[in-house]
Amino acid sequence: MRRRATITAVLLLALLGCDPHTTNQTAPTPTGNLCERVRLTLPGTWTTEAAEYRPAAPLSEGCTLVDPAQAAHRIRVLVSILPVTAAQAARFRKADEVSTAAGGYAAKVGDGGMGDGSWALNPAAAAPWLVFRADGRQVRLTVENSGAGTMHELLSIAHAVTSLAGGLPAGHPTVVRPECTPGTVAAERILGTKAVLRRDALVDNHLTCEWGSATRTVAAFMGADSATDFGLIKQAATGGLAHRVTVGAEGWQQDDGYLIFRTSRDAYVTVVSLPWDEMRPKPIVEFARAIAPAYS
Repeated sequence: MRRRATITAVLLLALLGCDPHTTNQTAPTPTGNLCERVRLTLPGTWTTEAAEYRPAAPLSEGCTLVDPAQAAHRIRVLVSILPVTAAQAARFRKADEVSTAAGGYAAKVGDGGMGDGSWALNPAAAAPWLVFRADGRQVRLTVENSGAGTMHELLSIAHAVTSLAGGLPAGHPTVVRPECTPGTVAAERILGTKAVLRRDALVDNHLTCEWGSATRTVAAFMGADSATDFGLIKQAATGGLAHRVTVGAEGWQQDDGYLIFRTSRDAYVTVVSLPWDEMRPKPIVEFARAIAPAYS
């Protein structure tokens, strides 16, 4: 039974979305997010969109390059807020290797072709992705839909990113919503240190609360797939891969720690920490209980 591995792999490999509806932001220098800046240097005509939120480690900002001539042709762009050292990059690569193996991919993570600290996955039956460092920060490029982009294209975009005049836009380290504050102590227990990054958001009444250290991320969010994943985890409990937890109106947790709970308003909240192989069930439950009132 591979539900646990598949869901976890999807979480780790997906990208963080941009959010224009947040507080305490400072203007980046150079101006514009990375998609807005790099699209002007790419062949063809690209537009940009905010990326659908997904948690990531290191904690990052994201956006999407969109080909207006082909709706399915979309490239997610994720850039870490903090610099990433060579040792940290090696740790993130290892997490990707473990995750893709758990997800059942036939392809293996290999050299990304963008120098030290780069790696990539180019599966025959899925969308490729590429990770590299630019200006000391980590960038991840991902084809959103199978067959709607190639590794060659990702390499072309990567070279454009590393050649940007003025370098990468500055990150926003602190974006805080007061509803999320009750979860801070429990989140920092998972991080093992004080949070140096906060990225909270409220978009279309969907609350996201996120804390980050240099290497780890803790998040609670109302994702587009949360309700579906809730059902999968609940079903997985019959096979011994998940169990019920006392969080919200109804909560279920996989044996690796990944947790989703239903609120009294029948909304679904995902609770996770990344890298996924460092996630532990008990601290996640404690964090979920601390943050649950924000979603009630």
